[in-house]
Amino acid sequence: MSIHRRETKNGTRWDVRLRDPSGKGYAKTFRTKREAQAFERNELAARDQGTWVDPRDSKQTVGEWVATWYPVHEEGLAPKTAAQYQSTLNRWILPAIGHRRLSSITPLELQGLVNPWAAEAKPSTVQHRFAILRTILMAAVKEDILVRSPCRSVKLPRKESRRRKPITPEELHRLTESIVERYRPMVWLGAILGMRWGEVAGLRVGSLDMGERRLWVTETVGEANGIMHFGPPKSAAGRRSLPIPEAVANILDAHLRSEGLTEVDSDVHLFRAVKGGPLRHTWWHPQVWVPARDAIGRPDIGFHDLRRLYASGLVDAGVDVKVSQELMGHEDIRLTRGLYAQAASESKRTANEAIATRLLGSC
Repeated sequence: MSIHRRETKNGTRWDVRLRDPSGKGYAKTFRTKREAQAFERNELAARDQGTWVDPRDSKQTVGEWVATWYPVHEEGLAPKTAAQYQSTLNRWILPAIGHRRLSSITPLELQGLVNPWAAEAKPSTVQHRFAILRTILMAAVKEDILVRSPCRSVKLPRKESRRRKPITPEELHRLTESIVERYRPMVWLGAILGMRWGEVAGLRVGSLDMGERRLWVTETVGEANGIMHFGPPKSAAGRRSLPIPEAVANILDAHLRSEGLTEVDSDVHLFRAVKGGPLRHTWWHPQVWVPARDAIGRPDIGFHDLRRLYASGLVDAGVDVKVSQELMGHEDIRLTRGLYAQAASESKRTANEAIATRLLGSC
């Protein structure tokens, strides 16, 4: 029996002793047997219905829960992502609701939190902040601290769907010519092999097999709070080998010779800072990329646009979407399909423009 009578100097008390779904015991005391029986019925019914929450955590605040949950969650995050999480928590979430009980947070209150964000930040920024908040509260649901998340029904600002102007092959060549010579191969690796900046910066001499004309993507370079981080790609799909076209192999050969790198330098980064050592994006972007893109009149493009150009090339070449997923290192094929859809749409537009020009001329 889970209800036990106990005599105290203040009178009779009724203890309800139960076990949570993991088998750990917990108890609660009542003044009357009726209250104890009602509590027991509700606990057992909630457990049967899948709505049970741990009564011991009913007074836990958002801040207390984050202090328990985040250190465990952080272990699975990349350093840059962890820094973004910490910044969002400390600046936007904990100051606003960190003192509040988890169980007292309502959808209406969260809407009141989001609305000021939407007034001062871009929709993508608001969605990012709210995604972190949603993750925190859903974790509390999974741990049976909350019955359901109060993030439901909260309206977020929508991103404006603006069609990005793709970089053209002619612009790519002009951009490459505008970049410092020792970093030009980085642009070709982005555009012809579809590599991300961190993957290119993470390449070491040993990542290349010039005889087989193949490279291995096994490491990325990142930076968070001024600290350099080196590690594997964030997903298993990101670890991949890529065939190197002959023209790119010739470019890489010339780069190795100009940098004085040979096979004995297998651990040396292929692209290094001016004074040696790995590249920092916080230096490379403003000092190398921005002047080059401004020089060709395209201040809107980023290194990631080279991957979009690569995706367009895959579409035009009729490469199967599954093969493209592997080449681009996408863990989720939906990302590949999304890029394919954008690239295919642009290819159709280009085709129709070409036909119109041929038939109508300058009319």
